[in-house]
Amino acid sequence: MENKSLVTYFSASGVTKKVAEKLAEAAGADLFEIKPEVAYTEADLNWMDKKALEKTK
Repeated sequence: MENKSLVTYFSASGVTKKVAEKLAEAAGADLFEIKPEVAYTEADLNWMDKKALEKTK
């Protein structure tokens, strides 16, 4: 039986997704995206707004 690798990732803005895709390709691994139950909005991802993440709690 051959061991198979899996790269799992969560990417709110797309940066981590690109890295995960490259890693999975280089390793010959499967790729799995972890998705939030409720999609983030642009306002949620505004790191300049100190209260942005409080909206998701």
